Amino acid sequence: MYKKIYLLPLVAVLAACGVTSSDGVMSRGENKSGFLNMSKSDDVKVDGIAALEGLQNVVIGSFKVGFVESAKQTNKAKGTFMKGGFGGKAKGNVTIEGISEKTKKNITDAAYADFMKKLKDQGYNVLSRSALTSSAEYASMSTKTFPYVADNSGFLSAYGKTVFYQPSALGSTGVAFAGDFPQSSSGSSAAAFIPGITGISGAMAVNSDMKVANYAEENQVGVISATYVLDFAAAGGHAGISSASVVIGQNLAVTQASVKVVTSGSSTFKNGLANIYLGQPIESGKEFGEVINDTSGADIAVQEAANVASLLLGQGTNRSRNYIIKAEPAKYKAQSLDVLTRTNTALLSMAK
Repeated sequence: MYKKIYLLPLVAVLAACGVTSSDGVMSRGENKSGFLNMSKSDDVKVDGIAALEGLQNVVIGSFKVGFVESAKQTNKAKGTFMKGGFGGKAKGNVTIEGISEKTKKNITDAAYADFMKKLKDQGYNVLSRSALTSSAEYASMSTKTFPYVADNSGFLSAYGKTVFYQPSALGSTGVAFAGDFPQSSSGSSAAAFIPGITGISGAMAVNSDMKVANYAEENQVGVISATYVLDFAAAGGHAGISSASVVIGQNLAVTQASVKVVTSGSSTFKNGLANIYLGQPIESGKEFGEVINDTSGADIAVQEAANVASLLLGQGTNRSRNYIIKAEPAKYKAQSLDVLTRTNTALLSMAK
């Protein structure tokens, strides 16, 4: 009888941190902003729209779509003020299988064609990109070679990789503005599950943007850099005082996207950069594959043995699970183009 009494709290604490997958489509939470993040962010945000006033001629500096290939989500139990309370971590790792590089390139090409059409429909005259790439300033601008791999996996984890593609019409290099590659973050919000993304270092970014601004002002043209992140997985869960959980699911979405237009240099009295970007993800809301638990029985046994030992020492429990989403290529392509073209419409409708 006493053994049962002692075992009940042990079982409860062992279950304190859990990692599971969601059947069907999993929606992302809303992005928040404002005081204490109490307000829902606008669907689309615009900074420096005055930079577009009177602008007619534009040139494409770069257009890039980042395909998330693997990601990780960790929620941590806070424990008590004494650092006890049987805290711990729940971590979900997920990767996608079944999508070829050719499919990603085809998606990028189609999204770019749609972008160009809608840009022209807004009344802009798109100049030949050779006018930019053959200029003296271009050699001093910060550029990336595509496909560009943003890898945040590290020594202890194979998860956290996004690969950016540029359309074949633009070749293998493109201009990279400061902040083009959004920062990765943690948590279960819509914008948090973005692995392997880092910004451009400070001095290089400032120098490059000045070169872009000089070119734009001298040639009376707007230089465009468009960046989209296409994620395949959604993550949820919670982080409480004595427990934490992670839930992994599928839902193709453009989770971050921006269209930046440099028209001149910026100063206290003048903003030469217009930045139009998503405040909320644009989701497919449809299944495109199967979520499979890829964690081995041996790994689970080792984790649970370590958790029992940890509890006996008055410490918390940790659980980690690996998942694969096996994608159906046709569904993945169709849904990717759907969310990318909807993102083009949302962003470019504000470029007036």
